[in-house]
Amino acid sequence: MQGLQILATGAQTLVEDGGRRGYAHLGVPRAGAFDTRAWRLANRLVGNSPDAAVLESLGGGLTVEALGHLTIAVTGAVGDVHIDARTSATNMPVHLAPGSRVRLGMPRAGIRYYLALSGGIRVRPALGSRSHDTLGGVGPAALQEGQVLTAGAERVGPPLVDHVAPVEPATTFNVLPGPDADEDTLSALLAGTWDLDPQSDRIGVRLRGSPLRSETLSLPSKPMVLGAVQLPPNGLPIILGPDHPTTGGYPVIAVVTSDSMCDVAQWSGGPRRFRRA
Repeated sequence: MQGLQILATGAQTLVEDGGRRGYAHLGVPRAGAFDTRAWRLANRLVGNSPDAAVLESLGGGLTVEALGHLTIAVTGAVGDVHIDARTSATNMPVHLAPGSRVRLGMPRAGIRYYLALSGGIRVRPALGSRSHDTLGGVGPAALQEGQVLTAGAERVGPPLVDHVAPVEPATTFNVLPGPDADEDTLSALLAGTWDLDPQSDRIGVRLRGSPLRSETLSLPSKPMVLGAVQLPPNGLPIILGPDHPTTGGYPVIAVVTSDSMCDVAQWSGGPRRFRRA
């Protein structure tokens, strides 16, 4: 058998793939990998199909033991990958012997690691996806110590790349005007400097800064999309993440582009600004 045994989960480790689409009308979020750029790269580095399931781990601390000979790759956050008595790096394939132990160190940049296993993670899909949805609890549960994950059959060939330079943290997020934006509110969003509220999660990334003013405080509930920047009554924007509710009544003043949402996923704090795409 090839797979991984979970020895320590870190703060939170979830199985994620491209998410489940087509169920928003039933109130089921898309979920899926928050940093899709890192998810795709991890699969590419081990020769998996593009939609193979991986592990998304928040911060350091995830520790696994190899069951059989296998290949892994760790992407996303930048930090040390400790393999037995040696230290490796992210963004490269690593070959493991049976019994090898891998521990993800505390990130030096970013906040979410993605660990791909050659063949993908074999778990039972729910509504067509193997992603865990933290809002509704759909999909495989958050990992537990002692759990064994077996490799799937989603390897399509040998890796075509063996190392990729890490992505530098972005200091600006690109946005498009939202359907409820007036020019004054949007201009204030773009002119402001924002920091990360520690209460942020995969459902919504909350911002800290000078509150924005809007003449519209609430609206009839309507569909929401990934990256929507909602403006609640306190004036502090919320960027909707992959596990966001499928409807909402706060005004949407902007929408973060899909590329910049990968940067939002890796935001661990520090000032950021918005820029019109």
